[in-house]
Amino acid sequence: MNLQKLSDHTVDVDLLPETGWALDIGCRGFGWSRDILRLRPGMMVLAFDPDPEIEAPTTAGIAFARAAVWHGCVDRLPFVAEGEAGHVLTLAELHERRPSHILVDGVDIANVCSKGPKAMATWLPDRYAVVKLDCEGSEFGILENWPHRMADQISVEFHDYLDRARWKDKYFADLFAGPLKDYRVVQHEPTPVGPGNTMGHWDSLLVLRDL
Repeated sequence: MNLQKLSDHTVDVDLLPETGWALDIGCRGFGWSRDILRLRPGMMVLAFDPDPEIEAPTTAGIAFARAAVWHGCVDRLPFVAEGEAGHVLTLAELHERRPSHILVDGVDIANVCSKGPKAMATWLPDRYAVVKLDCEGSEFGILENWPHRMADQISVEFHDYLDRARWKDKYFADLFAGPLKDYRVVQHEPTPVGPGNTMGHWDSLLVLRDL
């Protein structure tokens, strides 16, 4: 095991293949995507972000899709652009805050693989070497609906500080024992982040049990 933090998101570098696919969900700046290609120049990265202000990278090996990865068959999603905190709005946010928003393209997590019910493309892999999730709260729904063995490892930034009553220890225990039961938890400690030292599970890593 060789854990390395790539643009603030830990992966087990020993498990990265020389060729294969990585999935970068919430790719603003493309730092993590470029870090993967620096370590494994033969890999490809599929990167997603719905923010219309993000420009497609010119880096070879990165395929960029301007869309929000979500769970369920929803073609258009409400999105608030708030810099690095830009995010898809939940129904509760729409009803309670009614913020100004735009509609962006949405992609079901199941269709990011070639075997998905409505796969984006036939050239997609049916399994990724590593997936990074930094999507401002959308990670919960994605992981609750995680396609079976879709990736060898998952590096995720949980935004559990947004609702402590909902995303508490029991939630994570149920998540890891349920939808993510095929994965072992390598790293999942609460740490402080930002000028306010906000506590959260900012850098969790899960790896398939049989690897």
